[in-house]
Amino acid sequence: MLKFIKNISLYIIGYILIRAISFFLLPLYTNSFTKEEFGVFSVLFIFIAFAQFFYSYGMDASLMKFFVKSKNHKKIYSTIFISLLFSSSFFSALIWIFSTQISFLLLKVDYSYFFKIASIILFFDSFSFRILVVHRMENFPIRYLLFSLTSVIVTFLANFYFIYIMGWGIVGALYSTLLGSLSIFILSLPFIINRVSFSHFSFLTLKNLLFFGFPFLPSIIFQMIIDFSDRQLLVYLTDLETVGLYSASYKISSILLFLISGFRLGWEPFFLKLNKNKSDIISKVSNLFILFLITILLFTILFIEPIIINSYKFFKFSIIGESFWSALPIIPIIMFGYLFLALYHLQMPAIFYFNKTSLLPLFRFFGAFSNIILNLLLIPLWGIFGAAIATMFSFIFMALPMFLYTNKLFKIQYNWIIILLYLTYTLMIYYVNSIYSINLLGLIMLFLLGLFMIVNELKKTFLLLKKDLN
Repeated sequence: MLKFIKNISLYIIGYILIRAISFFLLPLYTNSFTKEEFGVFSVLFIFIAFAQFFYSYGMDASLMKFFVKSKNHKKIYSTIFISLLFSSSFFSALIWIFSTQISFLLLKVDYSYFFKIASIILFFDSFSFRILVVHRMENFPIRYLLFSLTSVIVTFLANFYFIYIMGWGIVGALYSTLLGSLSIFILSLPFIINRVSFSHFSFLTLKNLLFFGFPFLPSIIFQMIIDFSDRQLLVYLTDLETVGLYSASYKISSILLFLISGFRLGWEPFFLKLNKNKSDIISKVSNLFILFLITILLFTILFIEPIIINSYKFFKFSIIGESFWSALPIIPIIMFGYLFLALYHLQMPAIFYFNKTSLLPLFRFFGAFSNIILNLLLIPLWGIFGAAIATMFSFIFMALPMFLYTNKLFKIQYNWIIILLYLTYTLMIYYVNSIYSINLLGLIMLFLLGLFMIVNELKKTFLLLKKDLN
């Protein structure tokens, strides 16, 4: 149990460090960029995140699955990395050639040079991210964390130099990301060379990898539509300044997304290796994680605005530039939607155990389709609040069908009484806090009261889980 907690904590930290680097740099960006510049920056990096999944085309899931099943790991590694070499070169060449068209499509102005830099970043990332998956499956969390930390340090220092000292703006942010990608790629080279050989490449293995992994790609594309369409539709229905305003608060709300994504890094290998007491162990972990996320939501509702608004008293700058503060109220709305994304991922044991990956695109489609429709309806009415509400409901429409289907295959025993009671309390606090001004002592008391509601349940569940794993 302690080893599991230690490993998953290291994976979460490593993942958050890489994915959240732009979050850590938010004070620099929002105090250096105009709202329009931050809007351009946000669309660029969402494009990179979106494209990364095309570059991987489901190989991460295949690598995890076949690592467990196959004893010939070198054949698996060689087939994956050699195929990535050719596919990544092809995709990056396409982005480079059509950079002008992509820029006009996404930003309505010509920033083709930015997208050319993005194509290089994506090429190196396609290898670096896969070697991190190798470290996960080979159970080297320390190595995973060190690789991630190196990339983050290089990226952070480069951003500080290029933006704060040199004043290069968005170009500086892109070059910094490129240097971060190069650093982790260079560190990965010895591991790739030792594990990859052209003589071990197998078309039959590639076929099997694609057959398992490819169904994940459409579902991931639909997920990225959920994450991407709000900003893109804001570009078309409003302007880049509004996109920048919305994106700053969206980035803060992503705290919950980073935690969910980091949890998955240890969660999927963990439940795949379970041999006994699967239902009990998975149920207890699921309950602990849901309650933990609601606690983060409660803390955010109570403290995020006071922390941001008063941060200038402790630093020489605000955590978010003052011109972006008007969008802070959308943060809890988006975070509430992420609770349903967590519920979606907690149902994955049934998908893996019963090989139902072909159904994943359908569940994601519900979320993606509803996100586009709701954004089109709500953005003209309520602007960034409409976009936040649309995102929230899209996660709900994605998670509920997934839950209803997988619950028939593999029963996860959620403690719904405690979960719903705690969630109801959190939503009531959100309503009260949006109407009345509560002093710091009152905020602390409301948070401690929420913790008091679940502390005994958390302790009991943790002890039972520890017993099951021993």
